Order: sequence, then C-alpha cells, then structure tokens
Amino acid sequence: MIIQWYGENCFRLKIGDTSILTDPTNKKLKGDLTIYTSYPFKDLEKFQSAGIINYPGEYELKNIFVTGFLNPGSNQQTIKTIYQISWNNFLIGILGYLKPKELNEWQKELGNIDILFIPVGGKPFISIEQAVELVKYFKPKLVIPTLFKQIKQVSLFAKQLGKFKLKPQLKIAITSSGLERQELEIGCLTKS
Repeated sequence: MIIQWYGENCFRLKIGDTSILTDPTNKKLKGDLTIYTSYPFKDLEKFQSAGIINYPGEYELKNIFVTGFLNPGSNQQTIKTIYQISWNNFLIGILGYLKPKELNEWQKELGNIDILFIPVGGKPFISIEQAVELVKYFKPKLVIPTLFKQIKQVSLFAKQLGKFKLKPQLKIAITSSGLERQELEIGCLTKS
C-alpha cells in the first residue's frame, strides 16, 4: 500500500491500480472510492453514487470492505462518520474530524486496527493526550497523524508514545507482511 497526504484529513491509499481517497480537499483529486468523514446533510442525496461513501453503514467496492460508524458529534447540519476499512489484509481506522466530546462507544465497535489515521493538532479536535490514549487503546502498527498545523505537534504526539525520531516523507509504502512484523510506527507525511 502507498499512502500520500494532501493536507488536513485528505489522503490517498493505493494498492495496485485501485485507490481510496479520504476527505478530498479539491475536486481534482479522484479515487476509485472516496470516503467523507464529515458531510453536510443537505448534500447527502446529491452525492449518493457508486464510489462515494459519506454516511454510516456497510459498503463493498472492488474487494474493499468499509464499515462506517456514526460519530456522536453529528448534528442537523453535518453527518460525521468514523470508518473501519478492510482491504487486502489491512485493517484501517479513519477517525476524521474527531472532537473531545465525541469520544464514545464507537471505540468498541471499531475493533482491531493495523493503520490508524488520527487527528493530533489539538483544538478544535481531540488533544494530543486523547490521541495518545486512543493509540494505546487500538494498538495499531502504523499511526498516521492528521489535522495538524505544525510538525512540532506531530513530534510532541510521537514523543508521548516513546518515538523520538520522525522522518517526514512524501509517501509511505507498506506491505501487510511487513506491517505484521513491526512495532508501533508514526508515519509522518509531508504534503504531496
């Protein structure tokens, strides 16, 4: 799998010729499957089509299995969803725009995670301390920090997990067999 970051919570995950795009930051970015963790209620019906997931539920496309859990922070304006993706022997958790008051029962439903995409930039999202607690809870092999403004936020997060050397990179390439053998790693990406 190749993982690239395009800013905020926008990532491309690619295996072979198939790709998943999360929370696209512009309309030029395309994926076989596009997942939104936060979406306006008023636009839900307009964008209900194959290849777009913007709502809790169970989905399957091109042997990518996605389960979306309702984020308790959803309201009458915005539906927020937390996702577990099972794809090619990877279990991926995407927490999206998670805020402190939204820590809830969904943690138990999300289950085992190999790769965790988690906000580490602090307010208005979860604090670095809360992010560290979630990493300890899920015990992923690879953590991808999201929604940060400065690299020092990622460094502080990594240090609290006992990781003192970060190697910012444009993309991360991993295999499921390599992931099984590794200890916790913080994947520090720079914008593509």
